[in-house]
Amino acid sequence: MTRFFAVLLVFTTTWVNAAELQCHSAAPTNSATQLSANEQEQNLSSANSLVILSDKTEVGVNSPARFTGQVSIIQGPNQIKADSARISKDRNSMTAAGGIEFVSQHATVYSDSLVADMQNSTLSLNKSNYQLDNFAGHGKAGVFRIDQQNKKLELEDATYTNCPPHNAPDWQLKSEKISLSVEDEWGEAWHSRIEVFEVPVIYLPYLSFPLSDKRKSGWLYPSIGTSSQRGVDVTTPYYWNIAPNMDLTLKPRVMTSRGLQLGSEFRYLQQDFSGELNIEIMSQDKDFYEFSEQGEVRSNDERYAMSWRHQAQVFDDWQTDVDLIFISDDSYVSDLGFEDLSGVDTHLERHVALSHFDENWQMDITVRDFEVFGQHARPYRTLPEVEFLYTGLSQYTGWSFELPAQFAWFQSDEAGLAEAIRTHIEPKLSWSHFEPAWELQAQASLPATHYFQESYIDGELQEGDYQQISRVLPRFRLNGRLILERPIDWFGKDMKQTLEPRAQYLYVPHREQSNIGLYDTALLQDDFLGLFRENRFSGIDRISEANQLTLGVTTRLLNDEHREKLRLSVGQIIYLSEAESDFVDFQQTTIQGKSALAAELDFDIRKTWFLHYGLQFDTQNGDTRKSQVTVDYRRDDNHLMQVSHRFVRDISGNDIQQMGMATMWRLNSNWQTYANFQYDLQLNRTVEARAGLLYESCCWQLQFGWQSRVKTNLAGSDSQASIPTGERDSGMLLTFTIKGFGQSKNTADKVLNSGIFGYRKPYFLNQ
Repeated sequence: MTRFFAVLLVFTTTWVNAAELQCHSAAPTNSATQLSANEQEQNLSSANSLVILSDKTEVGVNSPARFTGQVSIIQGPNQIKADSARISKDRNSMTAAGGIEFVSQHATVYSDSLVADMQNSTLSLNKSNYQLDNFAGHGKAGVFRIDQQNKKLELEDATYTNCPPHNAPDWQLKSEKISLSVEDEWGEAWHSRIEVFEVPVIYLPYLSFPLSDKRKSGWLYPSIGTSSQRGVDVTTPYYWNIAPNMDLTLKPRVMTSRGLQLGSEFRYLQQDFSGELNIEIMSQDKDFYEFSEQGEVRSNDERYAMSWRHQAQVFDDWQTDVDLIFISDDSYVSDLGFEDLSGVDTHLERHVALSHFDENWQMDITVRDFEVFGQHARPYRTLPEVEFLYTGLSQYTGWSFELPAQFAWFQSDEAGLAEAIRTHIEPKLSWSHFEPAWELQAQASLPATHYFQESYIDGELQEGDYQQISRVLPRFRLNGRLILERPIDWFGKDMKQTLEPRAQYLYVPHREQSNIGLYDTALLQDDFLGLFRENRFSGIDRISEANQLTLGVTTRLLNDEHREKLRLSVGQIIYLSEAESDFVDFQQTTIQGKSALAAELDFDIRKTWFLHYGLQFDTQNGDTRKSQVTVDYRRDDNHLMQVSHRFVRDISGNDIQQMGMATMWRLNSNWQTYANFQYDLQLNRTVEARAGLLYESCCWQLQFGWQSRVKTNLAGSDSQASIPTGERDSGMLLTFTIKGFGQSKNTADKVLNSGIFGYRKPYFLNQ
């Protein structure tokens, strides 16, 4: 069949201009010079030209142009295929009929008929099925109108979904009118209803929604839950895209048992600074009680929570870090929740810091305070703390010199705690030598500390009466390690085993320190790495005397990829003389002559099974001070299970013994189940239990779960979490998320790490 084509040139508008219509017929040529239809299209089409190909063409000077038989209309990236087409006599409109297929850079549309307004650059297709090319959205429309000038798609009597095309999508939006802005990547719909499995679930007079993950103002998905403390709990966030580098999320929240709360999250980002401000306000809580000497009293006070995090580059080489948090009352977090804080947290740090990092020195200036909940001791605040470190003298191989210094001003609102100013300097000289099979390190330092603190007489604080105390004592440490290795056969696999004996000698003479206050110092736990510390106390208010030898050994199994399959470490401190420290626990340990035996085991059993075990064992009394065992089965990120047990002796006068289980298991391509269980063996109670189902398809998500946890009451007269209580906070959670109305993230990781006890990956997975 003879094939004809016509070229219609236009000027700056999208469609053809009447005055510049030109038609061409393909003259017969020999096979050597004849161009294919595709080559003709490439040569003749451009952004401002219209190419029409057809089996038959009828064109007159003052009459309509008619095209029949396999009609192809091409303009730049746009193409229309039809059985027939007609351009009006005045060349201002075009119609096409029969098997319409419209393809552009934005959409593909199949229709029965087409009408184009060339003057206004609009195109209307009737009874259409459409697919947005750059997005997952598709559907049907009684009228599908393309506005080329405004880069909009307008649909009447339309549906929209992003589920895979089939007869009945899982969800769809049915609207009288839908407007899609391809440039803004945003959609609007009027008089709509959302159908789930062909069942209408909600009517919306107006709805705006994104076509992609691009940020834009609008309502976000609500979250719905229940709780014995809060009743039905509904939050409906509104997102305001203020600027490309600034946004605000408003979070109105209704709790049937408590009332209305308004929250907000403000984020900003600039070249030299960024930050986030979170505020929650509740003018009145119907179920809020405060504790006084008379007992529980209903309170009408306003409840609030605020946090501000800010990082900035200032003064060229200086950085500032702000992390502030303010909570109105002790039970706010446990009652209402705030950010990712746990309801059992008793201390929250807040600080403002200014830091400088140079090639040879660094400085940190920090003002630090604490938010304290319940009947717990108030730590000292620092107003400020200045830390300085100079590391510029390391010119000789193996030798290095450091000069750390500190200034701190301590204050506290706690009755009976002295105010103090502490200055500290500690020059350190180190020598080290490393070989493939061994290493040796030696360090000598001279800590010198001066205190200007309020004094005590017979245990009573003398406010305003200051005393000066100085403490200078040398410290020497010698640390060495051998690294031996051999090839072994590990159940038929070639492996390499290392044996790494390690020894450290530490000497620090005794200095009387009982008259120095404890401002930021506590006794540390003796895990394996802790055995090789230079000081068993945090902070510098106590520098423990030492004449001790630490012995330890580590063995590892490495595969042919040099990855650890097993690591076992055992160590203990041998005290060569008794300590005279005023810390009872530390003094008792040195009298016994040995520290607790510390052991750690990490074992990658069969790529999917992992074991971690940690132990601190008192060899003199035969008591376990601390132990933790974790067994993991992790086939992949979607199939995992963790069982754990931990025991700690004498923490604030209480023993802790708990067991736990956490699992996330994908049942099939759509369904996942999760569970978390924590049980207190000492108090015979369930601390926390959670279980639920997650469903995720390509176009929607569902989370349904139940949770129950011990109700904490940090505002009570006795807020210790170790006291048994029958009060619990239990409830249901239901979250339904439609994909295609904005970004939707997989909730599996969030679910797994939520709760009082989060999930921790096995050691070998963090390599």
